[in-house]
Amino acid sequence: MKKSVGAIITYKNKFFLQKRDTRHDIYFPGLWGVFGGSLKNGESPKMAIEREIMEEINVKLKFKKFLENDILSKNFNPRRRRYFFYSNIKHQEIKKIVLNEGESFGFFNLKQLEKLSIVPWDYAAIKYFYFSKIENMRVIPQKKSK
Repeated sequence: MKKSVGAIITYKNKFFLQKRDTRHDIYFPGLWGVFGGSLKNGESPKMAIEREIMEEINVKLKFKKFLENDILSKNFNPRRRRYFFYSNIKHQEIKKIVLNEGESFGFFNLKQLEKLSIVPWDYAAIKYFYFSKIENMRVIPQKKSK
C-alpha cells in the first residue's frame, strides 16, 4: 500500500494551502491542497511530514497526528493510506517561507475554501479538522441514558 502525508497548517483560523503544479506526472495538477507527499522507505509518517514541509516551504514546524484514512479508488492502485497532521504557524515563520514546490500558496478561511478547486480528501480532512478542533463540535454521538 502506498502511503502519504498531508499537513493541515493554520494561522488565525485560516488554512495554509499550496496551489499544486500543473505537471501531468502528479495527482490533481493545478488544484489547491495541503502540503505533503509520499513516505520514503523506512520513514515514519511523522518523519515524512516534517521532511516534506522543510522541502516544500523551508520551515520547521511541530506536528500532531490528526487523521488517518485509506483511499479506495480505481484511480489509485494500489490503495493509498493518507496520514494528516496539524500545526499552527506563527507570523515570524510565515516570513521565512520559501516555496520550493507548487505554483503558489495562500491562507484561506472556510468560506473561501468552498470556492476553490481543491483536492477532495484534503478538503474533507480540513472540514473535519475545522469542526472538531476549531469549533470544538462533538463529532461522536453520545449514548442515550436509560
